[in-house]
Amino acid sequence: SIHCLLASPVFPWTITMRESRSVQVRIDRDVPKLLLKLSPVDAERLQVQNLAEVVIGSACLPQGRAAVISVSDEIPSGIVLMSEQLSRILEAPLGAAVTIHPK
Repeated sequence: SIHCLLASPVFPWTITMRESRSVQVRIDRDVPKLLLKLSPVDAERLQVQNLAEVVIGSACLPQGRAAVISVSDEIPSGIVLMSEQLSRILEAPLGAAVTIHPK
């Protein structure tokens, strides 16, 4: 699983991967519905493929919520784009922990 920490309004979550590599999550209005976009390098580190389903949760949503991974060469390694809808569902304030893991 991936553990995230809400850090700032611009990059609200920081995700620490298995290799102790941190990536930042940026909320993007152009990302549809329940989607997370990431680079092929980060997808490989997370051991997920394009259109794989993951579970993302927070203290406000401990049971988690399904989300879909979109792998894109246009996303730089170290950045994950999240839809506005998914960020609202999480209801996690700045400083809250967020977890992402394959379903």
